Amino acid sequence: MVEPKAICWYGLSGCPRPAAYKGVGILRGASDATPTVRTYLADADDAEKILIEARKLREAAGTLSGMAAGEDVARVSRDVLADVRAMFEPTERGLQREDIAGRLDDRLREFYADVTAESISAQVRSFGVRSVDVKCGGKALKGAKAEDIDAAIHRRKAA
Repeated sequence: MVEPKAICWYGLSGCPRPAAYKGVGILRGASDATPTVRTYLADADDAEKILIEARKLREAAGTLSGMAAGEDVARVSRDVLADVRAMFEPTERGLQREDIAGRLDDRLREFYADVTAESISAQVRSFGVRSVDVKCGGKALKGAKAEDIDAAIHRRKAA
């Protein structure tokens, strides 16, 4: 909310408006102009008009992409348990969650680029995989055991 004194500083009128002007405000900073604009939500008819005009502008600018441009955008779903299990080397019985997140980021970046140790831990724990201490390089940090991930995959298949 901009105080009336601050509005006057910019050469605009901050005087109180009649009740008929409820939902009207001053748009400052979008351009050099400072237009009076509606500040309430658009109803269905107004929203349709806005979206039609927005699409015309995007078509003219060549910025349509994905489904809006008619492209097939089928989303690939991932099996987080299988993906995490695939991060284990054959001789590894457990992995620390930081290592799991790092390997997912390295090997499956298109799906796990922003994964964190905490987020991947939460995802696998949601399938009943225990968070346990895993010793690596002399440090015991939280992680997951391969056998627990295998058991969760087996439980899911059995259900």
